[in-house]
Formats: sequence, C-alpha cells, structure tokens
Amino acid sequence: MSAFKWILAALGVLAGIGALYQLISEARDKPKHPLPGKLVDGGGHRLHINCMGEGSPKVVMDAGGAGSSLDWSLVQPEVAKFTRVCTFDRSGLGWSYPGPEGGISQRIVEELESLLSNAKIEGPYVIGGQSFGGQNMRLFASQHPDKVAGMVLVDSAHEDWAKIKFQAPWHTRLMEDVRQLIFGLYPILARLGWLRLRHRPMGVAQGLPTEVRTVATALGLRSRAFDWVPGVLTKIEVSDNQLRNSPPLPDIPLTVLSAHTQYEPWGIPAAEADKYWMELQADLASRVPNSTHIVSETGGHGLHIDEPELVINAVRQIVETVRAKR
Repeated sequence: MSAFKWILAALGVLAGIGALYQLISEARDKPKHPLPGKLVDGGGHRLHINCMGEGSPKVVMDAGGAGSSLDWSLVQPEVAKFTRVCTFDRSGLGWSYPGPEGGISQRIVEELESLLSNAKIEGPYVIGGQSFGGQNMRLFASQHPDKVAGMVLVDSAHEDWAKIKFQAPWHTRLMEDVRQLIFGLYPILARLGWLRLRHRPMGVAQGLPTEVRTVATALGLRSRAFDWVPGVLTKIEVSDNQLRNSPPLPDIPLTVLSAHTQYEPWGIPAAEADKYWMELQADLASRVPNSTHIVSETGGHGLHIDEPELVINAVRQIVETVRAKR
C-alpha cells in the first residue's frame, strides 16, 4: 500500500474514532442535564420553553446569537417574583430540536407564535430580546401588534450594523469572510468530535454561575448546536432585510438598554464602532414615542449577565406600566 493510501486509511480511522467519541459523549451527557421546561410543537418540530412565576402580562424573552434559555438564568427567577416569565430555545439550540430554515428571523417569529399558542400561553406579552434576539422580538412585535403590550431590548442588534464593515480595509473584510468559511465547517468538525476535543462549545455565556455554564457547555458541544452556522452571514443579511421591510412597531411601552462597544469589528477602531453603535441604539429608541433609552457605562454586550438588575428593573417597569393601563 502506498504512503498516500496509508494516510487516507489513518485519517479514516481517526474520523471514525472521533465520531464515536462524539456520539458516546452526547449519550453520556443527555441524562445528566434534563430540560428545565417542556418540549412543545413549534411548527412541525419540538421546541423547549421554560416558564416560571405567576401573573400578567406574561414576559417572553429571546437570547442572542447561539445562546439559549440558560442565558436568562440571572434574570428569569427575579422576574418570576412579580409575573409569569417564559424563556425558550430557538431551533437547534438549547434543548430544542432543529427545524427548517434555522436562524432566519421570519422563521423564528413563526415558530415562536406556534410555540406560544400550543403551550397555551396567552398574550398580550411583554417581550424582551438580547442582541439577535432583539431583532427577532422587534419583528414579532411589528407583525403581531395585537399580541405585544410592551418590549425591552437588551443591547439589541440592528439591521444596519453590518454596514460599518464597508468602512474597514479590504484585507480585514477578506479575513473575516475566510473566517466565516472555516466557521461553516463546524457542523462536520463537531460530528467528528474535533470541537469537543478542543473544548469549543457553541453559545456559552461567560459570567453565568458555574452550574449553569456546565449545562450550557454540554448543550453547546452537541453536534446539532452547530447546524445553524453554515451561511450565517447570509442568514443575518436575510434577517436584516426582513426587519427593513417589516411594518412599524406598535405604540407600546419600550425600553432600550444599550452598552458601549468594546471591540474592533472588521478592524475598525473601537471608538468609531461605538459611536455608530450608539447611533443605531438611539434609532431603535426613536421607533416608539415616549420610549426610554438607558446606556450602561459599565456593562458589556451581555447586559443581562453583567448587570442583571438593570434588565430586571426595566422589565418590572414595563410590566407595571402595562398593568396601570389596564
């Protein structure tokens, strides 16, 4: 046998061992981390939803990026002290099963509507979203104004944020595009056990209690946690366009919580990026009359983890405003 064939055979054996390692690890982790809520039909596949507390209006919250319902671990129990609050996992994330067109805001809105209906959680709701979750919740509010009584945006993503990359040098944009191509291989690498071996879980928020991070890590190392990754830039662009073409937000109580940008996207200086980010955050607050815009000077993008009290108080004020109107 030639050296080339030996190399191919060795790679095949390693791939098989890695895939078996991944399967065994997932099977071992599953009974250790039972879902805290329940699985409900979300439009053809099961989605995880976790509700706490009692009272009305009910609060529904969506995590950012590849996060899960665990991201709200510091916020949800406190909100549950004054009303019923539900968090959920989008398709393929957390305890939810994958669905078609994962990662597209319109599909997420449709799944959330089915999830709430099938779980018998009646509105109108006070909705909240962090980062990408904020975009999803804005789209939900614009398309279902009769179901939304108030909203809290936690350093929400904005459909025009990606425009800043055109101010970056061509070579840094090229490097980011290459990185995204490599990122697109993650579903394969996950199934071969490589990402587990390198301890590269998807969507684990730092700053959460150790026991929560342990569960999030186990969920973030499963193969299906990476299935939303291929074409993520295209999905973001599609979602951005869906927001641009959506109806205006209803006239509801709105609080926008913002944090200063602390990194350099596409190599653009942090100060320049922060100035643009704050302009976009102010734009979100301007979408509804008499909204409240609060800028944190100490917290980062994950305000719900860095400053949970800020988020809890914002939700409480919106809930009290809605109750007073009733």
